[in-house]
Amino acid sequence: MTPLTPQPEPVPHWLWQILSFGTIRSVSRLTDFLVHTVVEAAKRTVHESEFVELSRRDKVAFVEALLNPPTPNANLREAMERHAEVVVS
Repeated sequence: MTPLTPQPEPVPHWLWQILSFGTIRSVSRLTDFLVHTVVEAAKRTVHESEFVELSRRDKVAFVEALLNPPTPNANLREAMERHAEVVVS
């Protein structure tokens, strides 16, 4: 039977030294150090993917729409009426 994942390559000596140093500095086991590091990287990746940075023009347009919203068009008025009938009543 073939394994689902290939056999991992040996860790290069330079990488093992870095990981060992990081483990010693954080006073934890190598597994704990690796898990903590991976979790922090995953959190950072999720945060960066959820964070939206607006340009100055976008910020101005957003605030302008909040302060001076456009009048509802026919589609929005119809949707508001349906909402009032279905949800509110």
